[in-house]
Amino acid sequence: MVLNIGKFSFKERRNVALTLGTIFGLGRAKAQKIASFLAISPNAKVSELTSEHLYFLTNFFNILKVDYSLRVRIYRIIKRTGLIKTYKSFRKRWGLPCRGQRTLLMLRLRMRCVGLVECCHLR
Repeated sequence: MVLNIGKFSFKERRNVALTLGTIFGLGRAKAQKIASFLAISPNAKVSELTSEHLYFLTNFFNILKVDYSLRVRIYRIIKRTGLIKTYKSFRKRWGLPCRGQRTLLMLRLRMRCVGLVECCHLR
């Protein structure tokens, strides 16, 4: 059986904290905080949720940016940086690291991986 909460569907036999952690934008830590805020035991299943818990979760998903709305927001930020022509957008377009990683080491690793892939395809 599947339980629908807001836009999301959860299997009833799974753990509450684990199922909340599968949503894009919620990790394991946030899911456990939400479960503890609702006073849900760590081993509780989705089928054991009360109507109050379901009501709170639907309101929570409507207020917080998770899943599709978060994906759209990230896409718009990347698009905006590309239109402004920032340094970060150029680095992303060229496939280079843009958060301060070492370029030379990354290049060596990439060349090593490409060399292995080419060798595997030739055989």
